[in-house]
Amino acid sequence: ITAVPKNTNNVWTPEEDELLKALIESSKSIHSIAAKLQRSLSAVKGRAHVLKVAAKRASFGLKAKGK
Repeated sequence: ITAVPKNTNNVWTPEEDELLKALIESSKSIHSIAAKLQRSLSAVKGRAHVLKVAAKRASFGLKAKGK
């Protein structure tokens, strides 16, 4: 899985949607997902909600950062 170019608008491409789904399935940190997609945490969580992807599978908060 590779990062996609930074998207400066609020439009998600089908490729970004698929990448988001794959990252949520394989990642443990919402922070790493946001970094790979070069999106804000709120944008990633919001898009996951729109796509009805179980974003809760990805870790949120301080625990995800190992603190």
